[in-house]
Amino acid sequence: MELEELSANPLHKIKWKPPKTTETVDPRIVVNPRQARELLAAVTYVGQRGRGRRLMSLFACMYYAALRPAEAVGLRLQDCRLPASGWGRLRIDVSRPEVNTQ
Repeated sequence: MELEELSANPLHKIKWKPPKTTETVDPRIVVNPRQARELLAAVTYVGQRGRGRRLMSLFACMYYAALRPAEAVGLRLQDCRLPASGWGRLRIDVSRPEVNTQ
């Protein structure tokens, strides 16, 4: 249209309406804060040699910072600005997706 190569805008001929969406969240499928705290406490007991603490950190980043699993795995200490109290800052620099053969 900007180059004036078309005589009319073809988008005006499309009969499409955006799908209706629901604004409510189904509480049966979203973790609430109490459930998140219980999950984080429970995963600390998984495995040996600090595996549970690493899992707790992974799931806490995913829940509180809304990170995807690959972003949480790629997070390093130097990417974190965590004050003693209040909000901190995470710099998401890398995503480390992994594909399992199983």
